[in-house]
Amino acid sequence: SSSYMPPFMRVNPIITWTYGQIWQFINVHKITVCPLYHKGYTSLGTVDTTEKNPALRQEDGSYLAASHLTNWSLERLGRNGKSGESSAAVSAGEEAVERIKRAKNVGLIIVGDEVLLGKV
Repeated sequence: SSSYMPPFMRVNPIITWTYGQIWQFINVHKITVCPLYHKGYTSLGTVDTTEKNPALRQEDGSYLAASHLTNWSLERLGRNGKSGESSAAVSAGEEAVERIKRAKNVGLIIVGDEVLLGKV
C-alpha cells in the first residue's frame, strides 16, 4: 500500500473464474450489468476504442449478448478501434487475443484494516 494510505488487504475471490463462469454467476443471480453487454459489447473502454465484438455478429447484422461469447479468448476483440478501421482492427484483434492468452482477468475488492479488525 502507498505510505499515504491506511494498510489494507486485497481480496479477490473470483480471480480464477473464467469468462463463462462470471457470466453464469451474473445470470443465475440476476445481477444488473451495463446495457451495452446485451448489445454485443464484451469489453468496455473509451468511445474511440470500443466497438461491438465481431465474434458475436449474426448473419443478419445483429449481435448476440456478451454472455453468448463461446471463444472466451476473444473477449477484448471489440477493443480495437472503430468499425471503419477493419483491417487494422483485425490485426490489433489478433494481437489482443495473444495478449489475453498470456493474461488473466482480474477484479479487486479492497477491505481496509478497520473492517478486518472490526472497527467499523
